Amino acid sequence: GKGKVVHLGLKFCNVPIWWGGTQITKKLFNDLFHSFGVKQLPATVWDSKEVILRHYVSNNGLADVWVAWNQTDETVETVETTIDFAAGVAPAFLHDIVTEQDQQLTTDSEGTFMPLSLQPRQTRMFVSPRSEYVNAAADWFKLQRGWWRGGMPAKAGMKNQRPIPDSITSATVKEINTGWQRHLVGETDDPAALLADGAEGWSAVDLRSYLIPEEVQVKRILLRNTFTVPTEWSNGEIRLWISSWNSDTFVGEAEVKLDGVAVNPDEHTGGVRGSPLLEAGSKHSLTFLVDARNDVVGIRGSVWLAYRPAPAESLDLSGSWLPSVDGLERENAVVLPGEFAGMMAKRTVTVPASWQGSKVYLRMESSQNLIGTIVNGHWVRRHHHMLGNITFLNITPWIKFGQENEIEISALRSAKKNTVAMIRLDRYEQPPENVNIKTVEPR
Repeated sequence: GKGKVVHLGLKFCNVPIWWGGTQITKKLFNDLFHSFGVKQLPATVWDSKEVILRHYVSNNGLADVWVAWNQTDETVETVETTIDFAAGVAPAFLHDIVTEQDQQLTTDSEGTFMPLSLQPRQTRMFVSPRSEYVNAAADWFKLQRGWWRGGMPAKAGMKNQRPIPDSITSATVKEINTGWQRHLVGETDDPAALLADGAEGWSAVDLRSYLIPEEVQVKRILLRNTFTVPTEWSNGEIRLWISSWNSDTFVGEAEVKLDGVAVNPDEHTGGVRGSPLLEAGSKHSLTFLVDARNDVVGIRGSVWLAYRPAPAESLDLSGSWLPSVDGLERENAVVLPGEFAGMMAKRTVTVPASWQGSKVYLRMESSQNLIGTIVNGHWVRRHHHMLGNITFLNITPWIKFGQENEIEISALRSAKKNTVAMIRLDRYEQPPENVNIKTVEPR
């Protein structure tokens, strides 16, 4: 009850602030922090979007620590910029901890600064004596007290109460992150020959393994595994997932094959997000051929099978929908499944009274631009990373059973083409996402 809530309107630029508009976003927060009296950083990097500068204080409170990182990759040239110091806080010099050389500062009519040169992905760290020596002891005491306050006292027999499992098995998920084999692939090696029965040189690895130059000079690897789909998953959909959370699934370029047949990768991450469909009890082989882009090669994602039980009943939402470019004005009706232009489309549907007491889900297969639904005025959306092209949302709390309901599907932004392949309401007696996690104790 002692803080403040600041409501920011986000219509000041044509894209959300977290997607771009670096300079206008910077100005917004600078003005906001200034209005609340937040202390300014003692130094900034001059006119550089590539370089990130951080300021720290040494543990004993006697030195400032300045860390600069060039976040661009190897394709970008060296960044030439300056560290600009706020008035009254500029040190006499900065000491480079790598070269062990003192870097002199320059003062002119615009302020005090130090020239800075950074190669792509390079980090440089400097230390300088603090001008606030008189506060050093108090700063050190405050820092140490804050670190240790609330720490759990050590006692005999303490152990991790929630061990990290090697794998997870549940009613609807089967991980395939263990039991893998890896083979190094030389420039003249034929990957097909290495996959043949009896080929030597394979070693057991976990899927999270990487190769780096210090381990072996190689730019290509093969990973392989076999798995069996649980036989009890006989009444629903079973899909294969190979994915990272929100970045490229593989470290490098990868070719994925299921039972020797190439699988089309996800256009955003290079993995496989929810396809193809598999049969209960079926056995499969999975191989990855990964080519490195730089010094690291492997996979940063995970592999798993996902099972979605079939619903007790479904209510098809195919038919006439009213699209809109802004949620206010409605265009001519369109037929979905199909395509529509704009930001959203809505229709009404009567949900049977007999569904009362069950769980109701909106199931939609569509382009990833469609992210959620408005049910009788209540907004329900997918996770903002939108993994895969299937929307599956529990909308039970906002359904009027035995009455007419307004269902509106919404895109992230207005588009010339939104594609819907299938849309329906599914009724479940029990939530299909209810799982009983069984962890395997770590080795």
